[in-house]
Amino acid sequence: SSGINAEYGGDEWKGYILKITGGNDLQGFCMMQGVLSNTRVRLLFKKGMPNYTEKRKGVRKRKSVRGCIVDSQLSVLDLVVVKKGDNEIPGLTDTTADKGKIKVGAKRDREDTLSFISWFEDNRM
Repeated sequence: SSGINAEYGGDEWKGYILKITGGNDLQGFCMMQGVLSNTRVRLLFKKGMPNYTEKRKGVRKRKSVRGCIVDSQLSVLDLVVVKKGDNEIPGLTDTTADKGKIKVGAKRDREDTLSFISWFEDNRM
């Protein structure tokens, strides 16, 4: 699909092309791709559908989601830069994220684990 011309954001966005990947409305309900409406609808979700995690096997759940059409009732709009423009935007395109260090939680880096084990062996009584 094609993107959105970002020149409406000002001169610094000249040449940028953005793609909408999602968003939330004013009450926090998420947008869902494929729901051709600009209002909130209630859908029956089952295993494998987006925006739903199955708690028990075979269980379906009716949830409220927002349609994928953008209007004034949205509070958050998730965008991705498809094509970079003429100049850099500070804090967005002037740096690159190190994707290896974003992991948080149960999946620890092996180096951190090994360094902790060696520290523990050196400092135990």
